[in-house]
Amino acid sequence: MALQGVLFDLDGTLAETEPLWRQAYWDLAATHGVALEEGWWSTVIGRDLGDAAVELLGGDIDTPQRRRDTIEGLVDTAVALLSERATETEQVVVEWRPGARDLLEELARSQIPTAVVTATPRRLLDALAHHLGIEVEVTVAGDEVERPKPDPEGYRTAAQRLGIDVEEAVVVEDSPTGVAAAAASGARVLAVPAGVPIPPTPGCTVVDSLVEVTPQMLATLP
Repeated sequence: MALQGVLFDLDGTLAETEPLWRQAYWDLAATHGVALEEGWWSTVIGRDLGDAAVELLGGDIDTPQRRRDTIEGLVDTAVALLSERATETEQVVVEWRPGARDLLEELARSQIPTAVVTATPRRLLDALAHHLGIEVEVTVAGDEVERPKPDPEGYRTAAQRLGIDVEEAVVVEDSPTGVAAAAASGARVLAVPAGVPIPPTPGCTVVDSLVEVTPQMLATLP
């Protein structure tokens, strides 16, 4: 089958950012006097930042302005944690997910276009890409779409910008929310769960990691 391009999620798929976001959300909750309950992480992983904040803090912040302010604060915290922070908190380490860097390099050598589609806002997306050295042709940030995942807008936008047919592309995702967005776009889906199980989904192949994934394998996905 044709493989016109590969569209990647960022957090949990290309980059191990769970420690970064856990700390950022923890700081957000502490600022609002909210004690996070056990299992809270599974309720926010892969979600739009505004929706995740409402989930953790409650409906009091569910207004457009308070959402914007909360997201801005989250991004400020995450960018500070990623680099240097003027507090006693140690810098959070963000690393490549196993096999992700090698797969991107193989796709580049094979001249297969790649993109990153993420719920992460542009400012933090650029900081993470610079930090890790992520090189792709197109990036679509969470604050650049009207409808966040699980809506397919981000993936369809990325395919359009690459000049490819999304149905001839593969999306690589790590969360149920992301897989739903990818499946709705019409692309074939490769799921690499990062802590949250991926339920069976038509057109979705699940693997343990990207270590053994090659461009040839992606081209033959059902």
